[in-house]
Amino acid sequence: MPRTETLEICRKYLFENPTKELAPQTNDLLIRIRAAYAHWVEFPMKTDNEIRLFIQDNYSVEKTCAYYDLSILKILLGSIKNASKEWHRYTVIEMIKEAYDLAKDKQDPKAMILAVDKLGKYTQLHLPDIDPIPYEDIVPQPFEPSSDPAVVGLKPIADLAAKIKKLKEKYAAEIDSNVIDVEYTELTPDAK
Repeated sequence: MPRTETLEICRKYLFENPTKELAPQTNDLLIRIRAAYAHWVEFPMKTDNEIRLFIQDNYSVEKTCAYYDLSILKILLGSIKNASKEWHRYTVIEMIKEAYDLAKDKQDPKAMILAVDKLGKYTQLHLPDIDPIPYEDIVPQPFEPSSDPAVVGLKPIADLAAKIKKLKEKYAAEIDSNVIDVEYTELTPDAK
């Protein structure tokens, strides 16, 4: 994930020259992003891998650097593949409309029905609309804390309090015998 300040610099100066002097690495990044952005807009059907190779081949950077650039590009472009898909949907619908108009001009009712049928299926008018999920009706599962291990399927330990007391006594004596008091000097911020 790109750093916020790097992403903001790329977003701000993608189409204009920087108003301030940028660090050499940031300037190089900006140049790569501009070129890859223009290339991907020109060829929207290219895959992520092809864009990564474009960056690597043209700017002699490592694979990890090219992937980093690719992550910035995807944020800047939004979903370029969806835009391309929407364009194709639009062109298909327009072609079906042209086919309908042509069939209407030729007074061919079968072709008109076929074009209308294809348009209906393509736009999925035969399917019901998806109802939105009623998030406001979702009630969280009520949980109550418990000290009873049987709730999660474990067997309770008999006389647990006595066992805890015995272990505390055992290890407290052992810890007390290993503890050594030492003298120390408090350091202050201005002490050297």
